[in-house]
Amino acid sequence: MITEDDWNTALQVARNFHEYDSYRRVPKQAVKALAKRCPNLTPDESQSAFDTCLALLISAIDIVEAHKNELWAKYHANESGPVPAIEEELQAAHPDLPAILYGWAISWVWFWHHLK
Repeated sequence: MITEDDWNTALQVARNFHEYDSYRRVPKQAVKALAKRCPNLTPDESQSAFDTCLALLISAIDIVEAHKNELWAKYHANESGPVPAIEEELQAAHPDLPAILYGWAISWVWFWHHLK
């Protein structure tokens, strides 16, 4: 069974793979790294978690880009916190994941793709 901590780790591995060209850009290496960090996962669970989180991250990049004007307005108004409509859109595209992953993915993408 994939725990919330496993999902969090899988999202970190997927992020490193996609954004930083980690694991020599070889998906099998990324899955191997995930399996090492989450030894309780079966090989199939490791593969599934990596694939799911990579797709989640790519969707988050697209969704944040589509909502960047709304996010910039919120940023310039010094408002913090989640934007439920954006999280709901990401959740609709990737249901049944721990709720914390949606906000984490959106926040990470917003910061590294738009604020940095």
